[in-house]
Amino acid sequence: MSKTIGQYKIAIIGPRDVVSGFKALGVEAFEAYSSEEALEQLKNIKQLSTDSSSSAYAVVCIIEDLMIDMDEKEYQRIMNSSFKPKEEASQKDMENFVNAVAAGRKVKELDANQTAGYLPAVVVLPGTSGSQGFAEARLRKLSEKAIGAAII
Repeated sequence: MSKTIGQYKIAIIGPRDVVSGFKALGVEAFEAYSSEEALEQLKNIKQLSTDSSSSAYAVVCIIEDLMIDMDEKEYQRIMNSSFKPKEEASQKDMENFVNAVAAGRKVKELDANQTAGYLPAVVVLPGTSGSQGFAEARLRKLSEKAIGAAII
Protein backbone atom coordinates (compact mmCIF):
# COMPACT_ATOMS: atom_id res chain seq x y z
CA MET A 1 0.00 0.00 0.00
CA SER A 2 1.37 3.40 -0.94
CA LYS A 3 1.80 6.22 1.55
CA THR A 4 0.17 9.57 0.96
CA ILE A 5 1.70 12.89 1.96
CA GLY A 6 -0.42 12.92 5.14
CA GLN A 7 1.26 9.74 6.32
CA TYR A 8 4.70 11.30 6.52
CA LYS A 9 6.04 12.56 9.85
CA ILE A 10 8.81 14.79 11.14
CA ALA A 11 11.27 13.64 13.80
CA ILE A 12 13.90 15.40 15.88
CA ILE A 13 16.94 13.83 17.54
CA GLY A 14 18.66 15.48 20.49
CA PRO A 15 18.77 15.92 24.25
CA ARG A 16 15.40 15.86 26.02
CA ASP A 17 15.58 19.49 27.14
CA VAL A 18 16.10 20.63 23.53
CA VAL A 19 13.68 18.38 21.65
CA SER A 20 10.75 18.21 24.08
CA GLY A 21 9.34 21.56 22.95
CA PHE A 22 8.97 20.29 19.41
CA LYS A 23 6.36 17.74 20.56
CA ALA A 24 3.82 20.56 20.82
CA LEU A 25 4.29 21.11 17.08
CA GLY A 26 3.55 17.47 16.28
CA VAL A 27 7.19 16.50 15.83
CA GLU A 28 8.19 13.10 17.21
CA ALA A 29 11.16 13.44 19.57
CA PHE A 30 13.95 10.87 19.85
CA GLU A 31 16.37 11.35 22.73
CA ALA A 32 20.11 11.23 22.14
CA TYR A 33 22.96 12.67 24.17
CA SER A 34 25.92 11.57 22.04
CA SER A 35 26.70 11.19 18.36
CA GLU A 36 26.60 7.40 18.75
CA GLU A 37 23.11 7.55 20.25
CA ALA A 38 22.04 9.93 17.46
CA LEU A 39 23.29 7.47 14.83
CA GLU A 40 21.36 4.65 16.49
CA GLN A 41 18.18 6.76 16.60
CA LEU A 42 18.67 7.73 12.93
CA LYS A 43 19.03 4.06 12.03
CA ASN A 44 15.80 3.26 13.92
CA ILE A 45 13.97 6.09 12.15
CA LYS A 46 15.19 4.92 8.75
CA GLN A 47 13.99 1.38 9.52
CA LEU A 48 10.61 2.65 10.72
CA SER A 49 10.28 4.68 7.53
CA THR A 50 10.65 1.59 5.35
CA ASP A 51 8.10 -0.46 7.29
CA SER A 52 4.89 -0.27 5.28
CA SER A 53 2.79 -0.76 8.43
CA SER A 54 3.96 2.53 9.99
CA SER A 55 4.22 6.12 8.89
CA ALA A 56 7.43 7.19 7.19
CA TYR A 57 9.54 10.12 8.31
CA ALA A 58 10.07 12.70 5.59
CA VAL A 59 12.30 14.99 7.66
CA VAL A 60 14.64 14.28 10.56
CA CYS A 61 16.12 17.22 12.43
CA ILE A 62 19.32 16.56 14.37
CA ILE A 63 20.77 18.95 16.91
CA GLU A 64 24.11 20.27 15.61
CA ASP A 65 26.06 19.39 18.76
CA LEU A 66 25.44 15.69 18.03
CA MET A 67 26.58 15.96 14.41
CA ILE A 68 29.98 17.51 15.13
CA ASP A 69 31.64 14.33 16.46
CA MET A 70 29.57 11.95 14.33
CA ASP A 71 31.35 9.28 12.31
CA GLU A 72 30.70 10.52 8.74
CA LYS A 73 31.19 7.08 7.20
CA GLU A 74 28.67 5.49 9.57
CA TYR A 75 26.23 8.35 8.93
CA GLN A 76 26.54 7.82 5.15
CA ARG A 77 26.15 4.06 5.55
CA ILE A 78 22.88 4.52 7.44
CA MET A 79 21.52 7.17 5.08
CA ASN A 80 22.45 5.19 1.96
CA SER A 81 21.28 1.86 3.34
CA SER A 82 18.25 0.22 1.91
CA PHE A 83 16.21 -1.63 4.48
CA LYS A 84 14.28 -3.16 1.58
CA PRO A 85 10.77 -1.77 1.96
CA LYS A 86 8.03 -4.10 0.82
CA GLU A 87 7.22 -1.64 -1.96
CA GLU A 88 10.74 -1.01 -3.17
CA ALA A 89 11.37 1.76 -5.67
CA SER A 90 12.39 0.57 -9.11
CA GLN A 91 14.65 2.35 -11.59
CA LYS A 92 11.51 3.44 -13.45
CA ASP A 93 10.07 4.90 -10.22
CA MET A 94 13.29 6.87 -9.70
CA GLU A 95 13.15 8.21 -13.27
CA ASN A 96 9.48 9.14 -12.80
CA PHE A 97 10.36 10.96 -9.57
CA VAL A 98 13.14 12.98 -11.21
CA ASN A 99 10.98 13.77 -14.26
CA ALA A 100 8.01 14.78 -12.12
CA VAL A 101 10.07 17.15 -10.00
CA ALA A 102 11.75 18.56 -13.12
CA ALA A 103 8.30 19.15 -14.62
CA GLY A 104 7.28 21.14 -11.56
CA ARG A 105 4.99 18.61 -9.85
CA LYS A 106 4.74 19.00 -6.12
CA VAL A 107 6.22 16.23 -3.99
CA LYS A 108 2.84 15.72 -2.30
CA GLU A 109 1.45 14.59 -5.67
CA LEU A 110 4.01 11.81 -5.96
CA ASP A 111 3.41 8.22 -4.96
CA ALA A 112 5.42 6.82 -2.02
CA ASN A 113 7.11 4.35 -4.37
CA GLN A 114 8.52 7.36 -6.23
CA THR A 115 10.06 8.75 -3.02
CA ALA A 116 11.24 5.48 -1.40
CA GLY A 117 14.94 5.48 -0.63
CA TYR A 118 15.24 9.27 -0.76
CA LEU A 119 13.75 9.89 2.65
CA PRO A 120 14.25 11.04 5.28
CA ALA A 121 15.90 14.36 4.59
CA VAL A 122 18.21 15.37 7.44
CA VAL A 123 18.20 18.96 8.68
CA VAL A 124 20.80 20.16 11.18
CA LEU A 125 19.49 22.57 13.82
CA PRO A 126 21.59 24.62 16.25
CA GLY A 127 21.55 23.53 19.89
CA THR A 128 21.08 25.62 23.00
CA SER A 129 24.60 27.04 22.69
CA GLY A 130 23.86 28.38 19.21
CA SER A 131 25.31 27.50 15.85
CA GLN A 132 28.85 26.14 15.74
CA GLY A 133 29.13 26.46 11.96
CA PHE A 134 28.71 22.75 11.23
CA ALA A 135 25.47 23.11 9.26
CA GLU A 136 26.91 25.87 7.08
CA ALA A 137 30.09 23.88 6.41
CA ARG A 138 28.01 20.82 5.53
CA LEU A 139 25.83 22.83 3.16
CA ARG A 140 28.94 24.33 1.54
CA LYS A 141 30.43 20.85 1.04
CA LEU A 142 27.19 19.52 -0.48
CA SER A 143 26.80 22.47 -2.83
CA GLU A 144 30.41 22.17 -4.00
CA LYS A 145 29.85 18.49 -4.69
CA ALA A 146 26.58 19.15 -6.52
CA ILE A 147 27.67 22.03 -8.77
CA GLY A 148 31.44 21.87 -8.61
CA ALA A 149 31.96 25.35 -7.21
CA ALA A 150 31.84 27.11 -3.84
CA ILE A 151 28.78 29.35 -3.77
CA ILE A 152 28.36 29.67 0.00
